Amino acid sequence: MNAYQLAGAYGLILLMAAIARWRRVGVEGDVFVSSVRAAVQLVLMGYVIQWIFDLQHTAALVALLAAMVALAGRISARRGAGVERAYPVALAAIGLATVAIVGTLVVLGVIAPTGRYLIPLGGMVIGNTMNVTSQTLNRFQAEVTARRAEVETLLSLGASRRQAAEGLLRETVRAAMIAPLDTMKAVGLIHIPGVTAGMILAGTPPVEAVR
Repeated sequence: MNAYQLAGAYGLILLMAAIARWRRVGVEGDVFVSSVRAAVQLVLMGYVIQWIFDLQHTAALVALLAAMVALAGRISARRGAGVERAYPVALAAIGLATVAIVGTLVVLGVIAPTGRYLIPLGGMVIGNTMNVTSQTLNRFQAEVTARRAEVETLLSLGASRRQAAEGLLRETVRAAMIAPLDTMKAVGLIHIPGVTAGMILAGTPPVEAVR
């Protein structure tokens, strides 16, 4: 990417930040800072991944994936500020999902247990799980705030904490699953998965890329 292309990309980001400020959404600072962080972090990640590829050590690979999970858990927990034990919950959700999905792919022989496969695919799994976890924690916090009187009434009538929060949890999970389900419905019609898109851009025949 040359300087003109980079300037064009950041021009769109600045436009989005300006619109957010104009409409008083309150996220313009987040938009700009996050875009700069993303660029810097992506460059650093490239050097780290190359170092791990050259090192060819399983412990380094596992340590990187664990660090990615821990950082993703921290980012998600911030969206649920005020939710009790938000970080342990986010960490467990992201970690278990990553182990289950990536582990299954390795056991079934879909991918080889090497850094070239585990890091990019693990990053995709961690990133997607982080997004859903962030939405879940944020929505749960909003539900508790909006329906606080209902929860307090149930507790005063003898309901346990789990019983009082059951309705909130259902609404939270339902709302958090909207985006993933819509994405799955659109696969092959509108949405092209990242791996498939990358293979097509690299010159792989589309019929082979979708496999």
